[in-house]
Amino acid sequence: DTDAPPTHLLTIDGCLVMPGPLYHNGPALMSCQALLAGCHVVLLERFDAEATLAAIAEHRADIVYLVPTMMKRIWRLPEETRLRYDLSSLRTVWPLAEPCPMWLKEAWIDWLGAERIWELYAGTEGQAVTVITGPEWLEHKGSVGRAVTGEFMIADLDGNPLPPGEKGEVWLRNTGDSPTYHYIGAEPRTLPGGWESLGDMGWFDEDG
Repeated sequence: DTDAPPTHLLTIDGCLVMPGPLYHNGPALMSCQALLAGCHVVLLERFDAEATLAAIAEHRADIVYLVPTMMKRIWRLPEETRLRYDLSSLRTVWPLAEPCPMWLKEAWIDWLGAERIWELYAGTEGQAVTVITGPEWLEHKGSVGRAVTGEFMIADLDGNPLPPGEKGEVWLRNTGDSPTYHYIGAEPRTLPGGWESLGDMGWFDEDG
């Protein structure tokens, strides 16, 4: 259906279930984006694994924000409890804020289907962002995807770019016209050319 909305986007009259606390950047930002997009936002008072499933089913939510720790606790519910709730309204599950273990992502893909499980990698600073769909992830297990905004580079300890397959420090570069953030009381870790690091390690495969 070419008229169907992209499954990772917030849509007018959609519904976001937010079990995360609004004092964290991720839940606060996504909740605000959802409201501005015309979505209904269901904010849980605190995270509870079964209550999250119940909220999705009750409100026919199409998007849910989770961190992998929440996903683990939901997955570890008794199977009869986890399968009690109708999650057919869900279009997108966003695992964010920490690395998602491969076994856990595979379990959720097997449960809900690859097309529903998206993931992104970025920092609060927002210099650059990667996104990967579930089907893409099955072809590149463990990946966080390709850049959708900004640029990425993997470099050695001296700041020299590394080829695909070699692990090093992840460097990000904003390609927009204006800065995406400003530190107060701190300075970014930088390399010449506008590259900045959040301190993560990673590598590119041959497909980028």
